[in-house]
Amino acid sequence: MGYPLSIVKRFCWAVLLSLLVAGGARAASTDWQGDGNAAVRLLTATEAVGGVDRVTLALEFRFAPGWHGYWRTPGEAGLPPTLDWTGTQNLISADPRFPPPIRTTLLGIETFAYKAGLVLPIDAKLLDGSQPLPLKLGVDYLACAEICVPYRADLALTLAPGAASPAPEAALIAAALAKLPLTSAPAGLTVTAAVLHGDALRLTLAFTEPLSAAEQAGLDLFLEGPGSLTAPRPQVSGSGDRLVLETPLRGVSADAVLKDGLTATLVAGERRIEFPVTPVVGPAVGSTWALMLGAALLGGLILNLMPCVLPVLSLKILGLVGSGGRSRGQVRGDLLAMAAGITVSFLLLAGAAIGVKLAGGAVGWGIQFQQPWFLAGMVGVLALFAGSLLGGREIGLPVAVSSWAGALGQGSRGESFFSGVVATLLATPCSAPFVGTAVGFALGQGPVEILAIFLALALGFAAPFLLLALFPGWAARLPRPGAWMAWVKRGFGLALLGTALWLLTVLAALVAPLGVGLVGAMALALVLAMVRLRRGLAVAVLAGLAGIAALPSLAAHLLPPPVARVSADRLWKAYSAENLAAARAQGQVIFLDITADWCLTCKANKLAVLDRDAARDGLSASGVLALRADWTRPNPEIAEFLKRYGRYGIPFNIVYGPGAPEGIVLPELLTQDAVQAALKQAAGIKS
Repeated sequence: MGYPLSIVKRFCWAVLLSLLVAGGARAASTDWQGDGNAAVRLLTATEAVGGVDRVTLALEFRFAPGWHGYWRTPGEAGLPPTLDWTGTQNLISADPRFPPPIRTTLLGIETFAYKAGLVLPIDAKLLDGSQPLPLKLGVDYLACAEICVPYRADLALTLAPGAASPAPEAALIAAALAKLPLTSAPAGLTVTAAVLHGDALRLTLAFTEPLSAAEQAGLDLFLEGPGSLTAPRPQVSGSGDRLVLETPLRGVSADAVLKDGLTATLVAGERRIEFPVTPVVGPAVGSTWALMLGAALLGGLILNLMPCVLPVLSLKILGLVGSGGRSRGQVRGDLLAMAAGITVSFLLLAGAAIGVKLAGGAVGWGIQFQQPWFLAGMVGVLALFAGSLLGGREIGLPVAVSSWAGALGQGSRGESFFSGVVATLLATPCSAPFVGTAVGFALGQGPVEILAIFLALALGFAAPFLLLALFPGWAARLPRPGAWMAWVKRGFGLALLGTALWLLTVLAALVAPLGVGLVGAMALALVLAMVRLRRGLAVAVLAGLAGIAALPSLAAHLLPPPVARVSADRLWKAYSAENLAAARAQGQVIFLDITADWCLTCKANKLAVLDRDAARDGLSASGVLALRADWTRPNPEIAEFLKRYGRYGIPFNIVYGPGAPEGIVLPELLTQDAVQAALKQAAGIKS
């Protein structure tokens, strides 16, 4: 019996369509290979090649309850999956991308594994996107429960050329891609320190977005490196935006870790971050505190020689010169008063830092110079001291403070105490060697650590006066005061007025010119009052200081803000987070200088290094971008950037590039050699 031609045609078209549909399904995925305990299949994100030279593939593993497979670094036991593409045509490379694992323990052995299921994305690069992609893949993997079973799957699949419409498994692969770890920059993570203490690794991490308590509680870190490296779950300390992770390293020597470095994968809730770790050798963990205290003592001592403090050294030298012929007890008392002023000031700064930090505010070394009222108040205090030196009355301690300090009304001790206070306040915009390290460590810790480090800084800063207090005879041998002292006082008074003038130039960046002029005029009036007035001086001084400190706030409400300064130096571009991120993404070498008008160490770096021809030639070379961030005014973005690197003060200079993606932090005091070496290393040039 024959069939009508129309029915035959319909039957043929149905068969052809079913073959095309079946062929499309086979192109999108293979069948499962394995058994009820473990199985695997090969997937594609598209139905065809799509005319491009890259396609996304994936392996999907399925494990029965109680069974698991292994990460690329399996831990103390196990085997990672291996992929063999022999026989595949039109393929240059196929790179699997592993999501973070979980820790499992089997018979007391810790491993890094996947349970239930795993989708492993594969980035495939093609020779020719216009040709088909016949795939042949051999997969060897290990699945374990109470026992371990090796599996082998031979998978074959062909992607035809043509339009790349999404395959049914595209959503599954997209979800797997979303679970892959980010790199440190887009994840807002900065490795501020990586130190090997014996066989233990100590990582200090800063996060742009602080971790929640739940994220911090569940945090884990997986380390990969040379040899058969394994590391247990780290101990975590610190706050949500600055964490310290400590873990011992097993199965590898410290020399191998220092030579080859590590790869870290951090998991905290939904955050997954993969980043390189380049450790340096550090002391044993127990001696870290001793080193930080030593750095603070040494940094405080060096502060005596920094340019911020040099004008106030006139007060110190004057006090010593004026002690000639006096008794040892008097000399010792003045020196101890100076040291007391320094110590009390540092402890007050520590208390203020603790309070601001507990309140969630930004803390830093020298940031009070960003406040107009503080700058104006310091101008008034310096005018007060200058007036005293230019023929005015000596400055004594208030009665309450005199009683507490045991000064017993002696004016010289009061002036010494306040000299210590002023010296400390003027020292804060300076970041001497070791000061930045010690302060950065302290401000990343708790209240006890902050107090201890600031006390060590104070003792270092006051050390010369404490030493002389132990041997007051040295100072007592100086010449007796005479008529020549009047000229010395006048010279030192003028030096203090010069310091006040510098502070007025810093104030000019924050307050309108009329406000700056009024502060300067009131400061001069305060000097004249110190020299001329004999009655009502205390009232005039208090009124003058209060008026000077209040003027900037009044000017901010009544006068327009000062015009923003535009640098005439075309070498330096203004910093922004977007500019920095774009330049890093383009693989440029970036030199970032964070500076401020009130930072005299920054100015010294510019004069001695950055403004010299050698540095400018390197910074203006092709492929190099020089960025400058101005922290004269409060800027939360800059403060947060510094915090990520464990810094709370300036100067701060860092160099990025292909050879240093995480950045090279330079010392506080720059040298030409340090700048040139960092630029070469960041560019990937080996010396």
